[in-house]
Amino acid sequence: MNWLTLTLISTILFTTMNLLQRVLAVSSHDQRAAAIVFNFTAASMAFAIFILTGAYQNFSLPSSQIAYIGLVVGVVSYGLFERLRFVAAKRIDASTLTIITTLGIVIAFIGSAIIYHEDISISKMIGSLLILSAIFIVPSPKNQHSKKTRSGLLIGLAISLCIGFALMMDKNGALFFSSETYSILVWSLPLLIVIYPGIKVEKLYAEIKIGSWRIILMALVNVLAYATFLKAFTLADATKVMPIGQLSTIMTVLLGAAFLNERDGLVAKIIAGLIATVGAILLV
Repeated sequence: MNWLTLTLISTILFTTMNLLQRVLAVSSHDQRAAAIVFNFTAASMAFAIFILTGAYQNFSLPSSQIAYIGLVVGVVSYGLFERLRFVAAKRIDASTLTIITTLGIVIAFIGSAIIYHEDISISKMIGSLLILSAIFIVPSPKNQHSKKTRSGLLIGLAISLCIGFALMMDKNGALFFSSETYSILVWSLPLLIVIYPGIKVEKLYAEIKIGSWRIILMALVNVLAYATFLKAFTLADATKVMPIGQLSTIMTVLLGAAFLNERDGLVAKIIAGLIATVGAILLV
């Protein structure tokens, strides 16, 4: 498969994951416990795929120091993202959160252009500005003055920074470690950050019961989405792959309205989603 096909597949899968994340977060009683259960399930699936596909036969670790610096940055960024993602998804709807996290693509784009010496054109600069403007167009929730909603918006911005730095390191990881090996590392190692400083087993059992098959489905979708996304990185520039992936923004807005009844400020969300999508396309 070429990079565009792989990126489009990952986009559809990421959209599905965004919707499932909201469903799980709303029903969750302890979001960090849910994050631990989810990440452990996803890491197990990633390892199973690693073995079943025979990718382990090509396993090797790089000798470059840069590879491990990038790995540390990626692991810490993904760890903080995973620790907070369900908290944000619990407090604000899927469409709002998805638009806010487009900030991450701008951070990743600028960082990738610097680190990987990829071209920056006028159209790409305009695209970045459009994505930033889309965030300000997102309508304020009706309960915007509640403490939980305000904190949800702030946490959404925080995880945008995390995912931006993580995405920035993905191409580095896929090239130095191979996409399959890097996928295993960034699913398993961030668990240490999510688990710290520990959690009661009873809370984990409760989240397993609440999430049931849905948490397994979300983990599978996320693992497959990330695997195809990483594979696309090995075939094309990061500044081509990441923008196409942002089509999941408008898809999440539309499907969130259709299936999750997220219709408050829908017109403004659609406009913001379209602006963010156009901005992402200009980044190609």
